[in-house]
Amino acid sequence: MPPEIAALMERGTPSSTGRPRICWASVLEDLLHDRAQPLYRGGKPDLVSAPLPTYPDSYFDGSFVTEMGTFDTGRGCPFACSFCSIINVQGRKSRYRAPAEIVAKVRGDPPAGGGGAFFFTGRQLRPQPSLGKSSLDGLIELRARRPDAQLHGGGRPRLPQDPALPGEAGRRRVRQIFMGVESMNPDNLADARKNQNKVSQYRLLWDRCHELGILVHAGYIVGFPTTRRSP
Repeated sequence: MPPEIAALMERGTPSSTGRPRICWASVLEDLLHDRAQPLYRGGKPDLVSAPLPTYPDSYFDGSFVTEMGTFDTGRGCPFACSFCSIINVQGRKSRYRAPAEIVAKVRGDPPAGGGGAFFFTGRQLRPQPSLGKSSLDGLIELRARRPDAQLHGGGRPRLPQDPALPGEAGRRRVRQIFMGVESMNPDNLADARKNQNKVSQYRLLWDRCHELGILVHAGYIVGFPTTRRSP
């Protein structure tokens, strides 16, 4: 338990792990009956039937450089990168939305002011074992139904183990991919426990994405301790 949260609990402030709305009814009932507990466990909601976000008409007015509807296709991550908040907030077990919900969202009306641009977060570019398919399956026909739609995603495609993945993304009209490169130094990646990144494969992956017309946004972390690779 983080010390600042433990201090709040000691002063009688109820706290919750996970999603508070899962246990919110119990919290309110206990408060009303003066029996509040120091800690409630909210757990992690099932995303398969969870509603997707909607945007009011004025949402994008005045404060966005890029007007783009954003939503998560999944939460949680099986990896253990030392710098990442996702595994602490969402856990290391991946949970996914139903692929049909993602397809229906993109096929429907574009977000207000968003011009049909969507940014997906989550591990949606890979097949989802629990659902039997990728969230992007079914979007091949998107071009005919929604020629104005643009798809952008954050993911971790791999080469050469998974050489078909950038091709699949290209056929689905993905325009941009964000990739957490973090460092070009394997020693820094090892120190950060990001062993899934292979520096030797970066050029293969990026060249393949560029061949398909996919722009790669590479995220780097500044301040790693190792400046040159160890012999």
